[in-house]
Amino acid sequence: MVIDLRLPFGEEEWMAAGKPLAIVTPSVGTNHIDMNFFKKMGVRVYTLLDDREGYNQIRASSEFTFLLLLLGLRGGPQIFGTRHRGEPGNELYRKQVGIIGFGRIGKNMERWCEAFGAEVAIYDPHNGYLYWSLEDLFRESDAVVVCCSLNDETRHMIGKALLETLKPGAVFVNTSRGAVLVEEELIEVVRARPDLRVMLDVLEGETEWRHLNSPLWNLATVSPHVAGHTVESEFKARNIAKQLLNHAKLSTVLDIHSSRINLMSKLEE
Repeated sequence: MVIDLRLPFGEEEWMAAGKPLAIVTPSVGTNHIDMNFFKKMGVRVYTLLDDREGYNQIRASSEFTFLLLLLGLRGGPQIFGTRHRGEPGNELYRKQVGIIGFGRIGKNMERWCEAFGAEVAIYDPHNGYLYWSLEDLFRESDAVVVCCSLNDETRHMIGKALLETLKPGAVFVNTSRGAVLVEEELIEVVRARPDLRVMLDVLEGETEWRHLNSPLWNLATVSPHVAGHTVESEFKARNIAKQLLNHAKLSTVLDIHSSRINLMSKLEE
């Protein structure tokens, strides 16, 4: 079955759905899925990453991340709907942009930032990008963009020790997952550093709806996880999910057929 990426899916939901042998989520993130349970039960879990070619054609999240970067440099959404010009913003040209996570979004960000004349620093040890340490990237960058995957290594990777080293007036963008940050420490830093331009599309606790009570709604620029929410991206994701579901069905049939053949061979022996 194809599941809703906005709702948690674990043992209870699996039982209610009739114990499907495979599930597909039209997303990259799996923090809404009880992966340990399904691994134990032998249930296959497919994500958009299982169709890399199709997944790379989805640009909505990359475009929105770039939008937040540009908007943050110009001072945030307060520049709209006001009669006063306020303090001047900044250009992207010749700025140092630190990118954490060099997957689909990170690669697009690098290409677009360089096209605008910015310098790019990358941190992604999983893909071999260790030329910059996290400490150097935060300390030296005019803007830091977080677009990595959420896993055991990146969970709560960014906290006060890194955030408080950001340059005066630096832009901080997160379109990854809220749990990449230590949210309580981000709140502490933002309250102490009103000069920072914090642009977030994700908060921690979204699958449990805890994010609705986060103080960050009033302390930073927060959008309700809409980076990938476009007509085109959702159409592409649905098509990928449909193809993965067909693949899951075929794989399951083949596994059952193979199991029956093995069983018959043992009976014959």
